[in-house]
Amino acid sequence: MSIPQAELWGILLGMCIAWSRGFRIFEVETDSKLDVNLLHNGCARSHPCYVMLQNIMMMVNLGGSFPWLHLHILREVNQVTDALAGCC
Repeated sequence: MSIPQAELWGILLGMCIAWSRGFRIFEVETDSKLDVNLLHNGCARSHPCYVMLQNIMMMVNLGGSFPWLHLHILREVNQVTDALAGCC
């Protein structure tokens, strides 16, 4: 699994957990410009992240007028998350 796939998997799982607990408003933060681009623009069916993106968009569409933000944050600001994930 690639890093972008792992990040998108984390976004999808986080959305599923939040949805199951009744939350409908999501703010997604990532330090991956590639993932932000994929979330905004999608990708070709042959791209390795295609299925993951389709699943994320399916979750968005389940909510109808689902408020949704994709934010790119600087890697330096994301140090706590990276430390929790064991990346640093």
